[in-house]
Order: sequence, then C-alpha cells, then structure tokens
Amino acid sequence: MKQLDVSLCFQEAWRGFKGWWIPLCIVASVILFSQSWLPKRILREEISKFEPYREAYHNFKSEVKQDPINVIEIYWNYIYENIEITDRPETREAFLVMLKKGLIILSALFIVASVLNIFMVIIAKASVQKNKSDVSLKKDFSHSFVLGLSYALLAIIKIAPFFLCILPGVYLYVRLFYTCFIITEESANPLAAIPKSWRMTRGNFFPVFLIFLVQLMVLLFSIVTIIGFIPGNSFNYTLRAASYKQLKGEEA
Repeated sequence: MKQLDVSLCFQEAWRGFKGWWIPLCIVASVILFSQSWLPKRILREEISKFEPYREAYHNFKSEVKQDPINVIEIYWNYIYENIEITDRPETREAFLVMLKKGLIILSALFIVASVLNIFMVIIAKASVQKNKSDVSLKKDFSHSFVLGLSYALLAIIKIAPFFLCILPGVYLYVRLFYTCFIITEESANPLAAIPKSWRMTRGNFFPVFLIFLVQLMVLLFSIVTIIGFIPGNSFNYTLRAASYKQLKGEEA
C-alpha cells in the first residue's frame, strides 16, 4: 500500500500554487465575496427593521456611562425595551420574512458555494499536474454544476457527524478527504466516491490527518486576517490535490 509523503505534498502544493495562484485566488475571492456580501444585500430591507434594537443598545451604553451607579435598573429597562420592540407587529413580520428568505438564501448559497468549490478543486487538480496533457479544465468545467450538487451532498455527509460528536466527525472527514477530487475525475455519483476515498486513506489516516490539521490552522489564521482567506484557501486546495495525486500513484 502506497504511503503518503507529507513533505513531498507540501513541495508539490507550493509548486502548483505558485504557477496557478491567480485563478485560484480569483475563485477564492468570489467565494468569500458571495458568502459575506450577498446575504446582507438581499436582506437589507429586513435588516433595517431591526434598527430599534441597535438604537436601544446605544441608549443603554450611553445611560450606563452617564449613571454607572444605577446600572442594574438601566439594564432591566433595556431588557424591557427589547421585549417591547420584539412584540411589535412589524418586528414579528420582519422576523418571519427574514427566516423564509434566509432559508432560501442559505440553500442557494450552499449550492453556489459548492459549484465554486468544485471550480477550486478542478483548478487545484490541474495546478499539480506536470504534464499539460493531463489538464482537462474544459471538460471538467462543462459539468461543474452536476459536480457541485454532488459536492454539496458529500459536504453534508462529511460535516453532519461533527454536530453529534467531534472525534467521529474528524475520523469520517479524514476518510472522505478525497471525495471532491474523485467526483471530478471518475464519477459524479457521490456514493461511488465514498468507498474510493475510504480505500485511498486506508493505512494513511495519520498523514492525511496531519494535512487536515495544517489546512485547519491555515484556515483559522486566514479567517482572522480576513483577506488572508483568499491565498490560504487556495493553498489548502493545492495541498489536498498534491496528496490526492500522490496516493493515486501518479508521478510526483
């Protein structure tokens, strides 16, 4: 059974990232932009209905600053004011509209994000190929929407266990680490990608887990810097692509 060379994965990932950083970063920036800006834009009218909460909070801070001795009384007045705002018909209506729109937006964003992530997978896979003949961007992009739906289902399967227990969730996520690359190369059927990824990671759980930890640290650091998400996420995909290529037995 082929053993994963983690240091070689980093070398291949850096080589691929240097050569393809522009398209990788463009897609990563679109993902960041769509997930942060689009919901606020669509829900702008509903969000404005919650302005009284913000005003109440600013009044609360101002009153506490002016009269810190009576902070308890001011606090309870602030609570009662928030309850009164919540009981208003327009506030309740805004809550319901936002909930309905929010569910639709989240569903749409999930699909869009899945398609964009497939773009990242396709570009990252191409970035670690040394032979141009192995790059199949046009073919892969032509059925990216179907792959995106498959990716969305796989994402749910991989992430759902985290809500039940961390350790089983991590184990399942690592064993299904390469499903997104498998569906772009072999079959869009997510159920066919699961056993293939399971076989690929057999005997390599800890090296793959190490790559997963590195990706997690890069992601956490990049989120803190916000703009760092773009190159950080791009490098993470090339790192995963490099390890996938190596486990497939291709020339390193």
